Amino acid sequence: IDEESGLLLKSEILNKQGKVLESFQYLVLDMGLSAESEQAAVTPAAHDKVLEASSHLDHRWKVGWLPDGFTPLSGYRDAESLSYTDGLAVFSVFVESFAIDHSVPPDSHMRRGASVSYSTIYPEQGRRVTVVGEVPMLTARQVARSIKWALP
Repeated sequence: IDEESGLLLKSEILNKQGKVLESFQYLVLDMGLSAESEQAAVTPAAHDKVLEASSHLDHRWKVGWLPDGFTPLSGYRDAESLSYTDGLAVFSVFVESFAIDHSVPPDSHMRRGASVSYSTIYPEQGRRVTVVGEVPMLTARQVARSIKWALP
């Protein structure tokens, strides 16, 4: 972490054995901001306006459980997906129409490096929910299974 700005400069995600699964590091960083514009970019009022504007979208669903520290990712939200971050990790929740097929397992999951994908089906809604991101598989599962549906 840069001492002057507090910016994360290097991060590594390790597995249980200590092997590096993913490494992130800035080599050169030019933010191109003056001190005044840098302060304006991080003011709470600007952040609150983005979240307030995005909260007016019509969602028939909402996430019922989030891991500690995760909040909606401002500036990216639509009717079929939501993204969340804790400032380091990010995950997204996708909702799609799904024609019920009893040959398809109700839950499926996949891991590739530090990224996971977990899907579950809500047959009564005719929807599949998929969580994708750099969170533990159990976290993705709990988020996917926590979806609450609005009454029609």
